[in-house]
Amino acid sequence: MNAWDQTSEFSQKILIQKAVTQKTIQGLYQNVAPIIIAIGISTIVIIIFFRTKVKIKTKEVTELKQVETRKDEFSFMITHELKTPLVPIKGYLDMLISGKIGSLTSQQIEKLKIVRSSADSLHKLIDDLFDVQKLETGNMKISREENSISDIINETIIQLKPDLDKKNIKVILELQQIRYLCDRSKISQVLLNLIRNSIDFTPSIDEQIRISLSKQDNFVKLVVEDNGSGIAKDQIESTFQKYYQADSSVRRDYGGTGLGLAIVKGIIDIHEGIINAESEQGKFTRFIILLPLN
Repeated sequence: MNAWDQTSEFSQKILIQKAVTQKTIQGLYQNVAPIIIAIGISTIVIIIFFRTKVKIKTKEVTELKQVETRKDEFSFMITHELKTPLVPIKGYLDMLISGKIGSLTSQQIEKLKIVRSSADSLHKLIDDLFDVQKLETGNMKISREENSISDIINETIIQLKPDLDKKNIKVILELQQIRYLCDRSKISQVLLNLIRNSIDFTPSIDEQIRISLSKQDNFVKLVVEDNGSGIAKDQIESTFQKYYQADSSVRRDYGGTGLGLAIVKGIIDIHEGIINAESEQGKFTRFIILLPLN
């Protein structure tokens, strides 16, 4: 009697079951192993691919940052180099117009004044480009001091009086006496840009610009409103974008690059304030500024 015959019937069943199970596992392994290997190889390939892609992307981002840095440096250099020769040009023009260098005819003085005005326009354009560059790179700094906002408004109106008189524009002021911690020169720049914008787009009949200053909750509220050509509703949100011009045909008549309102928003943002525009075509445009008192 062999060993198999000596085993019990129960033991024989267990051995048979084990053999069948082992054979099944072996069969499964033979069928599944190539799939597992294929999945493993695919996973490795995918990991290598994505790692390579990440490295390429990182390299591209680094190169883009380097390009942006070089562009910023170039822009700063260009604006500085353009601005430098304007100082003596404007100085000598002033000397010629005043007659300090020699007497000129009225016609010559008139022509020189046109050149002087063009030099001022170029100077403003360069300043705007320089300010936009500083805002984009985070290099615009402010110096906060306690100032009378109403005084800044009145000084700005005096500065723009020749332009206002030229178009016979009436300025209506509704100002409360409010002192505020701000950068005086930057808030003055905001007012200059907003009022100049109103002057350019105010009609030739019944011209008026209304400026109000008040306190609203914990904010200083400054409103500059004109009865000009207005802005289309679908364009209001874009008015503060760089180089955006709501009405390019009108803007061409007055010049400008569309940087003024972008600079205004940048300066208000630095003061942690908010600026919004409201308008109706052919009726009015209103700019509302809220500056936090705390």
